[in-house]
Amino acid sequence: MRVSIVVPVLHVEPQLERTIERLARIRDRLDLEILIVVDVPAATREEEVRAENDRIAERAVAKVRYRVGERGFGSALRDGFAWATGDVVIPFMADACDDSRDIPKLVAKALEGWDVVAGSRYMRGGRIVGNTLKQRLSRFYSLLTRLVGGPKIHDVTNAFKAYRHGVLESVETVADSYDISVELTVKAYRAGFSVTEVPTTWTNRTLGESNWRFSDELKRYPRWLVLAARGRRASRTNAQALSTSRPTEDR
Repeated sequence: MRVSIVVPVLHVEPQLERTIERLARIRDRLDLEILIVVDVPAATREEEVRAENDRIAERAVAKVRYRVGERGFGSALRDGFAWATGDVVIPFMADACDDSRDIPKLVAKALEGWDVVAGSRYMRGGRIVGNTLKQRLSRFYSLLTRLVGGPKIHDVTNAFKAYRHGVLESVETVADSYDISVELTVKAYRAGFSVTEVPTTWTNRTLGESNWRFSDELKRYPRWLVLAARGRRASRTNAQALSTSRPTEDR
């Protein structure tokens, strides 16, 4: 199974080199494709941005794509998904908050036949290093999403998930920001794709500044909570047609 890792970056990320080096270490365990999608909204910085990211990509034998004049976590992931050649595609944060050692666990579940495998900070065995208000709100939102009828997982907001390529081909998304992680998971679940989770570790960044802003992001998430509340569709025809291997029971 070929695995594509999509790493979105805004201009330059001080933790990117560390992140890519960690990904490169698991190449002996997986057929790994590393794709870096770099947004360059300030076109005047293009030369500087290319020099830094090209250097990192070359050392790790990763591919890099630049979106000059564009910005958006969600749209960057969509570009990365379309570019990916893997059977399974995994978004991976550039700031070293995700643990590359958890990737084989996500892939193993996908090999069992699951369509979406969420990395979960909030289920038993998962953990957060450096818990903040953002993570506490994320945990509460995930609980609400599950209770109103969304996917039966404990961490719907985490971007760190493994998606079978058929899910990405079938599920249309519109979110341009971080809420794409919720939108894609909720829509996949409603469409009949199987969703599960594995415990993962998330570490709050120790270098650089997050681009996640409360004032901008919090207003984007309620719509997916409403969508989750509509429940799961009865028909699984499309999901079954696109998923070549599925679990024997809906866990």
